[in-house]
Amino acid sequence: QDLIDDGVPGVGSDAPFGDAPLVQTWGRPETEGTRFFLNSGFELSSSAELYARFSLAETDGRYRFFYRSPTHSTFTSQRSAGDGCPVCEGDETLSLREQGFTGYQAGFTPFLDGAQDDASFVLGVAGEFDSGMLYDFSYSYGKNELDYYLNNTANPSLGPGDFTNLPQTGFDVGGYAQQENTVNADFSMGLSDDINLAFGFEVREETFSAFAGEPNSYFGSGSSGFRGVEPRNAGDFKRDNVAVYADVEHDISDALLLQYAARYENFSDFGATLNGKIAARYRISDAFALRGAVSTGFHAPTPGQSNVSTIITTFDGTTGLQVEEGLFPVSDPAAQAAGARALTEEESTNISAGFSADIGDHVTLTADIYKIEVDNRIYRTGNITVPPQPGDDPNLPERSLSYYTNALDVEHEGIDIVATSAFDIGSETTLNLALAYSYGKIDVVGQRIFEVDGEEIQPVSDALVEDIENNYPEHRWVLTGNFLIGEAFNVMTRINFFGEHWDERGTISAEESPSAKVDSIYYVDLEAGWQVNESWRLVLG
Repeated sequence: QDLIDDGVPGVGSDAPFGDAPLVQTWGRPETEGTRFFLNSGFELSSSAELYARFSLAETDGRYRFFYRSPTHSTFTSQRSAGDGCPVCEGDETLSLREQGFTGYQAGFTPFLDGAQDDASFVLGVAGEFDSGMLYDFSYSYGKNELDYYLNNTANPSLGPGDFTNLPQTGFDVGGYAQQENTVNADFSMGLSDDINLAFGFEVREETFSAFAGEPNSYFGSGSSGFRGVEPRNAGDFKRDNVAVYADVEHDISDALLLQYAARYENFSDFGATLNGKIAARYRISDAFALRGAVSTGFHAPTPGQSNVSTIITTFDGTTGLQVEEGLFPVSDPAAQAAGARALTEEESTNISAGFSADIGDHVTLTADIYKIEVDNRIYRTGNITVPPQPGDDPNLPERSLSYYTNALDVEHEGIDIVATSAFDIGSETTLNLALAYSYGKIDVVGQRIFEVDGEEIQPVSDALVEDIENNYPEHRWVLTGNFLIGEAFNVMTRINFFGEHWDERGTISAEESPSAKVDSIYYVDLEAGWQVNESWRLVLG
């Protein structure tokens, strides 16, 4: 507003969304995408089928960064009268505006364009051997690539040129990709009337790739807003894993079913893991059964979590000064000096118990309670300030870093209830009803504290722990009604309810600007369908 009052032209005119004179855009990025899916199956014989699924997607997004005022430290330069600075009285650090820079008198706001390409396919053969054993052999491939281009910005280290126009205002800052190749072989066979055995194998290769930006995007202080990926952090990072599993379902009696399962998996980057499951179902009557399960699980750290490197320019919330925030690989010496260690798998223990019941002729009810304990949950650390290192460019802004680490132990508890029913309404209409309710609660029960240079570091801040526990609704339910009218038409209504929860900005107990409570909300979906013929169905929603 001060710039407008001073008569500076063009305030906010660089907004790609037409927001002038507002200089900064809030909200979700603008995106558009095109997606194509193909699902196919072909009979090879009376006992075998070839199936194939393909997908292609292209998504483009545009996102704005923080506004840079014309007097901000983003653009200052050490100038003197001796090198032609017309307004200098000696060696001075002046903003570009103070130097007579006409290109960005109104300041500027960088914006980032992201181009994402996604492709995948699955090719498999499923069928039954003459022995009665079922089989499914498949190969799948998937790749997701994201390329970034930063617009309407500058790299101060490139120099202000002739003080009329910046030497470069757009930068290819690099990108990232994830690629996976997977081979599966799955089998199932009855060992007797009471026992069924399923088993299988999997081989998977994952590759995370980081693409370097153009040299000007990471030269010196780098392009303001998003520093380009440097060559030293670029490259392909691969890992392989092999797995084998077995699952036995055993009818102990007409009333009792037991299930036993185990899976062994070996990863090239962090080792092996063995997990198991025991489940039971006991039928008390034809209309009521109890069920329960105990299992262990794991989530392997991805090559991306271990190797990603991203540096953005943002502003310190207390001082307002520009700082660089870096997401560093755990193998980087700077990250290791700040406590980074090689990632290991997240481990979980899962317990559930519940029942299923048929109530009358029309209603089926299931209810389950569960508790999931997750150890070594991977989170990104808070920003850890890094002191200047020998050989650092003195013009670089203060730098802080973060990395992914096995930071927290988390517990999830809840209950899931599902009720379904079907009613005939007249001779041509049926009403199907379904109500699904869930209650879920998250508690952070432990955190790894590590020591750096004699100082204890808490990787995940208390404010983020509070967000993890309170940012999601504890109560949610979905009520769906579907009217089937004759053989060709249907009308569906769905009501989604999300309970109240807390906004992530601020903290709940803060005296000033505490977190806001987000009220509960309903979403309603309406849909009508028409089965035109055996080959075509039309849906309007």
